[in-house]
Amino acid sequence: MKNDNTIKIYQDLKKQIISGKLKKGDRLVETSTAKEYNASRLHVKEAFQMLEREHLAQHIRNCGFVVVGVSTEVLTEIALIRQALEQVIINKVIEVATSENIEHMKKIVSRMKVFAENGMLEDSFSELNRLYKYFYDISGYEHIVNILNMYNDYIDVIIQMSATKIEDHIEGYSIMGDLVKAIENKDVDWAMKEVVLRHKNLPF
Repeated sequence: MKNDNTIKIYQDLKKQIISGKLKKGDRLVETSTAKEYNASRLHVKEAFQMLEREHLAQHIRNCGFVVVGVSTEVLTEIALIRQALEQVIINKVIEVATSENIEHMKKIVSRMKVFAENGMLEDSFSELNRLYKYFYDISGYEHIVNILNMYNDYIDVIIQMSATKIEDHIEGYSIMGDLVKAIENKDVDWAMKEVVLRHKNLPF
């Protein structure tokens, strides 16, 4: 079991690398990182090694750890994985969703609409995540959801990169609204098209 400091350092640096705040070639320095997180150098090194195992950092002899970064190919692959798994999840949601579930989805989409149209993009993004989580919960597909959760940091970045303007969020809630209608109508073909449409505007 990894130390809490190790996990926090790893998670924070992972988000910074995926988001591009830490760029390819940037050095990861044990001493300054240990000071920043009030952690031991051992815990910092363990965090760096965890990043290396995910191919986000690399240890170079006589240099230390440097950021590898995330390629567009990796993000594209993860987006395709997400799309495929979400189609499986939505298929199940169509099968099991109750009228109460549908009404709850519509309320979330309505909040997305209000937030997006008023330029409250972070709130709109939060409601989008809430809707996805609701789909995941309804499906009952624990193992598929666990796989998706492994890529959460990447997926958040992918969504944020593809929705940087109010117009993007307005299009997003429109697509999600149509997806909920497809679920309500138990129209699998329509629902699958909306899932694909949701992923079509990736910026890479």
